[in-house]
Amino acid sequence: MLQGTVTYADSTLLFSPLDGRIAGVHVQAGDCVQEGQLLFALDAEREIAQLAALNSRLAALETGAAGISETAQLAAAKELLQQTSSRAELEALIAAKQIRAGSAGVMENLLVKQGAYVAAGTPLAQMHGKALCITALWTGEHSLAPKEGMTAWWCGKDGSPQGQLTVASVLPVEQSAGAALRISFSTADNHVLPHRLGDTVAV
Repeated sequence: MLQGTVTYADSTLLFSPLDGRIAGVHVQAGDCVQEGQLLFALDAEREIAQLAALNSRLAALETGAAGISETAQLAAAKELLQQTSSRAELEALIAAKQIRAGSAGVMENLLVKQGAYVAAGTPLAQMHGKALCITALWTGEHSLAPKEGMTAWWCGKDGSPQGQLTVASVLPVEQSAGAALRISFSTADNHVLPHRLGDTVAV
């Protein structure tokens, strides 16, 4: 029997992929977001200006190729190839500066504000799904701890089983020998967990 707490099943942190200034914050805490939705934008003014200049140069090269010598056409073709490659790199960099949701979920905490400068790897926000689970700590012998896929039950006050659970994950709380394990129990067989976030539940 373990004492667990009702938590979100898949709470995750979103990190900045690059260094830069936060030019736009497009969500608020509590917003439901869809996969691919724009959440944050890093400043990309310089890259956008460079891309516009490249597109102008490419248009000039493409329209000016006719009516020139074969040598000049070859040089123009080489430059066109280089500029096209540069354009693809710029477009990829601009896209990388738009941080989008990797999956549907709910914004939990915003950790940065518009105008802030962030380094690559800086946490930007916390996000969670709508599904709930129960997490509990195992402080006993690791070899005796429940394993992923095992069946468990959440119990009533009298200890009687009320609903089926499955061990979803077993992870150490910290990287040291003998550290406590955090066990996550998800609902199984369409059992509904009649508890609220933060409730204590016996498993």
